[in-house]
Amino acid sequence: MLVVLLSVFGALTLTASGLFRMNMSITTSAGAAVAEARDALISFGVRTDSYANPFGEQAGSTFWAAQMLCLVLALGLPFLRPIRASLITGLAVVGVILVSLYGDVRSSGFLLQFGLLSVFLLFVTYVLLSFYGELVDRRRLTQVFSQYIPPELVAAYSRSNKPIDLDGEARDITVMFCDIEGFTTISERLDPRALAQWLNQYFSVVSQVIVRHNGTIDKYMGDSVMAFWGAPVHNDNHARDTLAAAMEIVRELDALCRKLSREGLPEFRVGIGISSGVCNVGNMGSEFRMAYTVVGDTVNVAERLERQTRTYKVPVIVSESTARQLPDMLFRELDVVHVKGRHSHVKIFQPIRPRRAVDEETRRLLAMHSQALSHYRAGEYAAAYSQFEQLREIGGDDPVYDMYLKRTAEYLEGGLVQPSGELGGRAYH
Repeated sequence: MLVVLLSVFGALTLTASGLFRMNMSITTSAGAAVAEARDALISFGVRTDSYANPFGEQAGSTFWAAQMLCLVLALGLPFLRPIRASLITGLAVVGVILVSLYGDVRSSGFLLQFGLLSVFLLFVTYVLLSFYGELVDRRRLTQVFSQYIPPELVAAYSRSNKPIDLDGEARDITVMFCDIEGFTTISERLDPRALAQWLNQYFSVVSQVIVRHNGTIDKYMGDSVMAFWGAPVHNDNHARDTLAAAMEIVRELDALCRKLSREGLPEFRVGIGISSGVCNVGNMGSEFRMAYTVVGDTVNVAERLERQTRTYKVPVIVSESTARQLPDMLFRELDVVHVKGRHSHVKIFQPIRPRRAVDEETRRLLAMHSQALSHYRAGEYAAAYSQFEQLREIGGDDPVYDMYLKRTAEYLEGGLVQPSGELGGRAYH
């Protein structure tokens, strides 16, 4: 902006020297009053004849005094906010008028016209450049924040006259954790540069899907991605959007793994944990660094459920609080577990598919699975073992069936009784 304003100032000075010719006339009346109006103070003109030549002896120091005011204005405007810039411009106008009044009377009329025109053009240039700069900054801000939250939400913020509420508040949201299984082993096989490129492909896929489903990326932690739905913009369908994103992430990463395999790079499996509930959402941190994030029990549960995908060998696990918000989705109950630090148990589920897309065979298998779980929790291990065995024969290899067959076999062989209150669950850290 400084360069442009100095260029405008230089062009105006050269115009006054006669190198350029520029005229601007504003009239406010018609007919016989036109000639009189042309001599009014609101009529500006730059004349380049010998009488008005500022480089001649007629103007001398008076002209350069006015020009110094304009030069100071050109140097100062780029560093001022609009309100202060307007005040300084007003002072420059007063200064130009005073210089023209107390300067050489032979050139005072010219100085007033030229000085006011110079101030006007400098201020208009400042306003236009400020407006353009704001548009560029807004576009850059949109591009940056679009990497974390949906672009349409960023656009809505930029159009809204209401301030964005970044103060901490209790909000019903859904939190998702996505993590690569066995990342440490994979990282040992790749050099740092190849590992970074490999991870960037993974992060790109996950992030694009999250943003596409109106999620907010909270942070990247090693190979883990944390995201949440329902903030900063209220979203009544946060649980549905989260699950849709999780299912799409699994599909997209399967395609990415096939691509990586063709390139000779390691494939991977991910685990996704999802939980819904009330969290505190807002700016948190210190005077040195702040972050818009969420904290609460829901975050803790989502993180622990992501770890349990390794135990149950399923890609996505959701809490009961999330499953309750999705009546149109069919889930398979996996277990009732105890989360370390919580007094209550958490019932966990594996999403299958929308109810309208489920065939009768799948419904029958889920009903048998539910009945087998009931036997298992009641301590009827023989009946539970028999039904899980039938499920494996009908449904094929399934790590969940294998896990329950192993558990019930251990109880039957050891004559063990399930601890009271555990409900067949497992405590996890």
